[in-house]
Amino acid sequence: MELLRARFPRAGVQDLTPFLDELRSVKSAREIALIRRASQIAGMGIMKAIRSTRPGLCEYHLDAAARYMFQVNGARLEGYRSIVAAGVPNIWNMHYYRDLSALQDGDLALMDFASDYHY
Repeated sequence: MELLRARFPRAGVQDLTPFLDELRSVKSAREIALIRRASQIAGMGIMKAIRSTRPGLCEYHLDAAARYMFQVNGARLEGYRSIVAAGVPNIWNMHYYRDLSALQDGDLALMDFASDYHY
């Protein structure tokens, strides 16, 4: 801030956060349709992963099932790095990314992902 004032003494500085927040809260009909479709594709990915889950598969198998549904439904893959974690050792870590553990009978699996559908 000081560098800005030193270089441009007449420049005004204003916090744009309230204006940007207001713009983010208003969505056009097209944006709503894209968000709705991206959510539907993510739901299909979850359902595909659920249907393919069985003991002995690895976490990355569930991720692959979801990604498959993304691609066959027009998404470019995931909107951010997915997290698929199963069992006590992995599920507590919010940033778990290895996806290598095998699923055991009775494990709880956590999936955090979203499809990248038209950005």
